[in-house]
Amino acid sequence: MVKPEKLEIFSSTNFVLQVPSSSGTGYLRVLTPSDVSGAYVQGMNDPEVTMWLDGVKNNVQTYEVIVEYVLQNLNDACSVLLGFYLNETLRGTVRLHELDRKERSVTIGIALFDRTLWGLGFGCRLIEAVSAAGFETGLIDRIYAGIDERNLASQRTFEKAGFTATELNAYDYKYGRALKFKKEI
Repeated sequence: MVKPEKLEIFSSTNFVLQVPSSSGTGYLRVLTPSDVSGAYVQGMNDPEVTMWLDGVKNNVQTYEVIVEYVLQNLNDACSVLLGFYLNETLRGTVRLHELDRKERSVTIGIALFDRTLWGLGFGCRLIEAVSAAGFETGLIDRIYAGIDERNLASQRTFEKAGFTATELNAYDYKYGRALKFKKEI
């Protein structure tokens, strides 16, 4: 079986993000199992980090569980899991998933598990960088994000990154209602 074309721009490219000069150099790259660290595992078990993450908030995230998640994303032609590194340390992830070639769309999710970076604009810059690179693939014309209606900080972050709220619904979201955000080229 031949795998469909993946979002290849991410597989070989590290792109440097503009970050405050006092913070150092940040970049994104595809995660592999060897990238899973104690800080990653700890972050995925921090209730403040996972509060808004569908699928992990009610389950203990072990090293093995996270390695399996990374492998699933590596082997899924419709998703890519990127690690955000700041000063050569993994601080969070950005995931593009549910690539729909017919609709020419993808869904984005972000998890900054290093809470010391919250409120400093990293979320917005990560979303902007990954969105721009996603559009550059030529495979997608729109990017969606599902955000819990109570998660006002995430809503503001996506709005700053150029996304607009399109609808409020309970689309496949077991924890309540979610806002669907969209960005188009």
